[in-house]
Amino acid sequence: MLRIVATICIFALLHPSAHAADEGPCFSEGGSAQISVCLDRELQGADKLLRDKQARLIEHIQTMEVPPLVPEGQFRLKYINAIRTADRQWRALVATECVSIAPIEFEGAGAGSMGRVLELNCRVSRTYMRIKEIGDGDGYRHIWSQ
Repeated sequence: MLRIVATICIFALLHPSAHAADEGPCFSEGGSAQISVCLDRELQGADKLLRDKQARLIEHIQTMEVPPLVPEGQFRLKYINAIRTADRQWRALVATECVSIAPIEFEGAGAGSMGRVLELNCRVSRTYMRIKEIGDGDGYRHIWSQ
């Protein structure tokens, strides 16, 4: 049990939102039920930021210059479909990692409310990483620069 608590504290310290000036970390007080409620709220906020970032990316694609000899609608539609497919696949990957794999690593912590804490913390962390990737990752930088 001590290993689980120590690991959760490390997750909290490494988590990007744990250092935000206007938010305290979800792990500062309360039991696993209160932590879960806090992390769920944080996940909802992070997911909204991610969806907003994707919407801005799609808006940007709508204004991109189309290369010569490429049908305009086809060019933009391919990008937009690829982004939406990547999002669906990313969400499936996160579900697998955070629901199935993360709790196993903590010797049975997947049972009960601590498993939910691990799952939510994993999802929040992965969502913030995804927002950063869409903003300045190698796979997206060329789109933003056009």
